[in-house]
Amino acid sequence: MNPFDLAGPQFLVFYVALTTAALLVVAIVQLREPPRRSLPLDPYLIAYARGGAEEAVRVALLSLLDRGQLFASGELLAVAPGASARRPLERAILEELAQPAPAAGPLASGKCRAAADRLAAELERHGVPPPSFDPRRTRFFAVAGVLSAVAGLRVAQALSRGRTNLGFLFVLWFVSMLLAYAVTRAGRGSATEGIIEDLKALLGAGEAAAARLVPFRTTGDAEMLAAAYGVGLFAAYPYFAAIKPPPAPATWVATAGSDSSSCGSSCGSSCGGGCGGGCGGCGG
Repeated sequence: MNPFDLAGPQFLVFYVALTTAALLVVAIVQLREPPRRSLPLDPYLIAYARGGAEEAVRVALLSLLDRGQLFASGELLAVAPGASARRPLERAILEELAQPAPAAGPLASGKCRAAADRLAAELERHGVPPPSFDPRRTRFFAVAGVLSAVAGLRVAQALSRGRTNLGFLFVLWFVSMLLAYAVTRAGRGSATEGIIEDLKALLGAGEAAAARLVPFRTTGDAEMLAAAYGVGLFAAYPYFAAIKPPPAPATWVATAGSDSSSCGSSCGSSCGGGCGGGCGGCGG
């Protein structure tokens, strides 16, 4: 039977059943998620997993400075005499800074970014998707898309027949979006997010851990902290002015009962914009 041929109350029952089935499928998929992957304790790989090529380059700059392969004069970086490096990313940075330049040079350099992007292949070998991939967002948009499409088609059908008693369907659609958001948020986030959280738990509180380190003497620990938290922890280091990250732009944070602005705002935009002004009601 075509569900769009059902009378209003019967269609509402169908829509509730469809919502329940979709959410059950999502819940089952989330319960059967494979164990979280792990990564080698490679600071450049972890930095790339956290923030992409720019973060990997910035952590590499910190490492080279702390090891004495680079030196800073104000905001300019220069290669130390006799400097050498074995890793492709470090070699690319040293080549880029053959002439003294600010950190913006290697950060924007195509050569340095290409060397950093090779880390993506290593992430793939470990079964870790790109940092931007969040399965919760994908599942939410899949469920929201199906339920919004069904409701939208019913609204279009009702309006084409001159029926405007759509209030109950709108309420059901809105509730279904909230439930879809809640259920998908209960699932595991991106693999890289989980890996970084595990590493932070291992390293301890970032600022307290960084305060115990000594410039030029504890490079390995500094690399790992920078990989997990960012180089902003090292504001007390003498060369920090040369590599400090730009201030984070102010962003509007959606308050949808979640600690994630990305999924919260995406829910808000999808739920608000996907309605088309009439996704609701008894359905004619």
